Amino acid sequence: MKKNYLFQMNKSIKNKWVKALESGKFKQAKGRLKYGNAYCCLGVLVEVTPNAGITTYRDNKIDNKYSCMAENSVPSKYFIKHVGLTQHRDVYKNKIKDIKINRVSKKTLDSLQEELKYKELDACLLLYTMNDDYGFKFKQIANFIRNYIKGV
Repeated sequence: MKKNYLFQMNKSIKNKWVKALESGKFKQAKGRLKYGNAYCCLGVLVEVTPNAGITTYRDNKIDNKYSCMAENSVPSKYFIKHVGLTQHRDVYKNKIKDIKINRVSKKTLDSLQEELKYKELDACLLLYTMNDDYGFKFKQIANFIRNYIKGV
């Protein structure tokens, strides 16, 4: 059965990210990549990415070329390029309706689809929304990454 990937990224980084999200080592936060000693799912990606150039968080702000936009809620475009996180070549807008995630109701996914339907399908926006607005747990997000982001 052919997988219906929405995005793709560096395979090694993807595997480290999924493993970290499932490890239980990271406390989950909302609204920031890192808040105190807690992280959003994208903050975990930043933490596990080798050679990301991020050395310290200062007052929840990253202070170098990988600095984040939107008040540190999503990684910079430079960082996203570094990890190779892009739409998969077979993706068409609004494929969210095809997503299935363990222990997430169809009603929740329909609501997520409705919220994002007029926006460009973007991995950071989708993951940010899942983490912050819908309260998906790290293990559910890891399941999404494993099944809908192709490692290349």
